[in-house]
Amino acid sequence: MRLSVRGPAWLVSLSSLACVPAGEMAPPEGSTGEEGSAGTEADATAADGSSTGAPGACGDGVIDAGEECDDGEANADTAACTLACVAASCGDGLVHEGVEACDDGNTVDDDACSNACELTAFCGDGVIDAGEECDDGEANSSEGACMPDCSAAVCGDGMVSSRVEQCDDGNEDNNDACTVLCTPPTCGDGFAQTINSELCDDGDMLEGDECNGDCTTAGLWTDTYNGDADNNDLIHGVAADSAGNVIVGGETFVTTTGDDAWLRKYSPEGTVLWTETYHNVTADAVYAVAVDSSDEILVAGSTFTLDDDLDAWVRRYSAAGVPGWTQTFDGAAHGADEALGVAVDPSGNVLVAGYTTTAAAGRDIWVRKYSPAGVAQWTRTAAGSGGNNDEAHGVAADAAGNVLVTGFVWAGAEGRDVWVRKYDAAGAEQWTQTYSGPAGDNDEGNGVATDGSGAVIVVGYHTTAAVGRDVWVRKYDAGGGEQWTQTYNAPQDGGDTGRAVAVDGDDAIVVAGSIYRGAQSDNIWVRKYDADGNEQWTSTYNSDGFGSDVANAVATDPAGNVAVGGFETRTDLGQVRNTWARRMLQ
Repeated sequence: MRLSVRGPAWLVSLSSLACVPAGEMAPPEGSTGEEGSAGTEADATAADGSSTGAPGACGDGVIDAGEECDDGEANADTAACTLACVAASCGDGLVHEGVEACDDGNTVDDDACSNACELTAFCGDGVIDAGEECDDGEANSSEGACMPDCSAAVCGDGMVSSRVEQCDDGNEDNNDACTVLCTPPTCGDGFAQTINSELCDDGDMLEGDECNGDCTTAGLWTDTYNGDADNNDLIHGVAADSAGNVIVGGETFVTTTGDDAWLRKYSPEGTVLWTETYHNVTADAVYAVAVDSSDEILVAGSTFTLDDDLDAWVRRYSAAGVPGWTQTFDGAAHGADEALGVAVDPSGNVLVAGYTTTAAAGRDIWVRKYSPAGVAQWTRTAAGSGGNNDEAHGVAADAAGNVLVTGFVWAGAEGRDVWVRKYDAAGAEQWTQTYSGPAGDNDEGNGVATDGSGAVIVVGYHTTAAVGRDVWVRKYDAGGGEQWTQTYNAPQDGGDTGRAVAVDGDDAIVVAGSIYRGAQSDNIWVRKYDADGNEQWTSTYNSDGFGSDVANAVATDPAGNVAVGGFETRTDLGQVRNTWARRMLQ
């Protein structure tokens, strides 16, 4: 009970001893009487629910105004009440132990931590989950065994996994810089790589089995010859006889006499059987070689005479290398005359093609037929519309004794055009074909051969505006109709040239020449096509001298094996050009 006394101006509350002006009510019990204090700030509430009558701090165990919770010393960022006196919740970026497995503080549901604060499987978590081939966690790398997408490194995926691969070009070509094993091409890897001049590769390094340890086929060989002057020694012609012996002809430079004609015969195994040279004055050379049905040898070339310049020169040798008859030809102008091609027809007649110099028109194509005994049967000449600079480079005979000749004719502003002509056995013209390449520039026919059907295959080069010279191969039917044409341009876009062609007993076609490879200069290039012009294989060769290496001639033996002749440049040995002969299996 409370006693109050009313006076004229003041009401005195004895219970509170507070003086209030008359007419005002005393504040309610429990209120401070200050404006705004009542109802705007709640009393502090202890953890047991009782009021302390005053606000406190987070962590004092009292849930104050603005606090969601306060467990006192139990507050923790991993507990139900955080250090900020905020109740733990999924999405706050703090992991509530025992309640949440994770909390990444975002609303992305497909990352490592879901919106329910549960761990989700992901690539890179170090656990191989469903749909993953591997997972090395932070070690996932395009250079490791496990890719960034948790797929296992696979040879052929185009990414080099350095732990398990040496290279990876993403293709299945074993003849480029990286094999399907993701290793660089090397002899012994089981892949025959023509870019390494391998002709076989059986995956071992054994000698004497099907493929030798140096990736050359058993029975295959390569031979070179450097003359006594360390100068130009070249092979221009090659032939193979019925026993598989290989005969090569060319020239060798002799210090005291200059260029001598040079002829050598190898056994099928590459043993030198004999060597013959011929010297007249200087600048003597063999440019073409053929064999007849008795394995006697016919050579064509030129010899230098003091009064007549170069004369065409034809000679027969026995199989043992003994010289037989010799014929020379000096044109009416007594200028340069050379025999650049030779062939033998089924009757043993000898066909020779080259050029002769005339006073009026310069060089003209020159074709002559000799009897087996060396007696001239007929002679034909031809000239292009340009009036000079016409040459025949190759000659062949078909089964009927028809004569096929190729070379080039001068076409004026277009330069040289490929020229192909067929004569019958009596020398009558049957048809003539010419070809001008896409650039309207020099184009040449260098070699010609015939197959069992009488079709004619011509090889040379044509010139394009974009890339220069390309190897050019064309097949005509017996009537002169074009069957197909193949060209080849090496990546360096230089002077690629087909120089010779041969046909085997299955009518497959082998072409030899050179391709330009930039810093390597010219590389020897040999390619085999089937009768329809589809590539069968290609072989290239680059000597350690990194100079010009050229194949000038090619032949096939009765078994279909291939013989190639040319030269390699070996300035690295203090030499210039050495003869180069190779026999390879079909």
